[in-house]
Amino acid sequence: MTGERNETLTTGTDLKYPMVDLFTGGTVMPLMFVNAVTTWYLLSLTAPWAFMQAWLKARESERAS
Repeated sequence: MTGERNETLTTGTDLKYPMVDLFTGGTVMPLMFVNAVTTWYLLSLTAPWAFMQAWLKARESERAS
C-alpha cells in the first residue's frame, strides 16, 4: 500500500461480492452515508404516521371518558 489515490485493495483473490466495492469505493464511509440517508428517509416516512396513531388513540380514549 503506497497511498496512491486509485490503488486497489486486494488480497490476491477475486472479490466474492464485487458490488460491495462498487458502493464503498474501497472505504466504509460512503456505505455509512448511504445507511444514514436511508435511515433518515425511512424515519421521515414512519415517524409522522406513528405520532398520528398515538394522537388518534389519545383522542379515542378522551371520547370514551
